[in-house]
Amino acid sequence: MFNCLNIRDEIFGKGPDFCRPVIVVKKLSRYSCIVLPLTSKPKYGDRFVDITVRGLKNWAMLHQIRMVNISRFDEKIVSLNDADFMKIMKRLKDFFFKSFH
Repeated sequence: MFNCLNIRDEIFGKGPDFCRPVIVVKKLSRYSCIVLPLTSKPKYGDRFVDITVRGLKNWAMLHQIRMVNISRFDEKIVSLNDADFMKIMKRLKDFFFKSFH
């Protein structure tokens, strides 16, 4: 989970600290990484990937991908299984590079 008050069309977190669960997609340095925010509300279309976290359905929001500093993280909740992580990586590739062909 990471916290921060977002602006405009960025996705908000919940609670007083605006916390939101994320998936770490790639470590960039000792202090930063690329993350995908998650939502528990059903979302459909090419911008979303359905996964299961702790037995509950969640949706990764591909269009909200961002670089964050690890100081924003509150806690590690869970590791994804390999199948869901590979599903996300394939959909990310399709989402960003299909439009260039």
